[in-house]
Formats: sequence, structure tokens, C-alpha cells
Amino acid sequence: MTKNDAQEIASVKSQLDYSFKLKDLGQLKIFLGLKVAKSNKGIFLNQRKYTLELLDAADLLGRKLSTTPMNPQTKAPFQRQSSP
Repeated sequence: MTKNDAQEIASVKSQLDYSFKLKDLGQLKIFLGLKVAKSNKGIFLNQRKYTLELLDAADLLGRKLSTTPMNPQTKAPFQRQSSP
């Protein structure tokens, strides 16, 4: 929940707690695997934690980067060739 009026937030939280036994966990940090960062420029999300977990599960953490195995300028066979 986000709002500029702290009193209104407290009122809504109180109503929700009365109906649903709400538990306030404080400032949002992680939501559905997304890291949440708030600044004066806005709210930013990133998936670094999720990406690191995927790399760890695939045993790829700490591996060295490799170069692209083919020339990136090469056209794929299914791409249309321009007509003369």
C-alpha cells in the first residue's frame, strides 16, 4: 500500500487487520522474487536474486564468460534476403 497520507494508511491497515488479521511486514524489499528499491526518482525492480538462484541451480556461478561462438553479423538461414 502506498499513499502520502500516513493517517489514511493507518486507517486502512486498521480496517484490514480487523477483517483479515493483517500483519505489517514494514518496507517492501522483495516481492515474488523481485527486489524492490524505492528512491525519489521512483520504484525500481530487478531480478538479480532470481538470476543468481538460476545460475546456482545450473551450476554456472563463478564460470568465466565466453565469446560468441559465431560471427554476430552472420544472417540466420530463415531471415529474408533483400531483393536487388
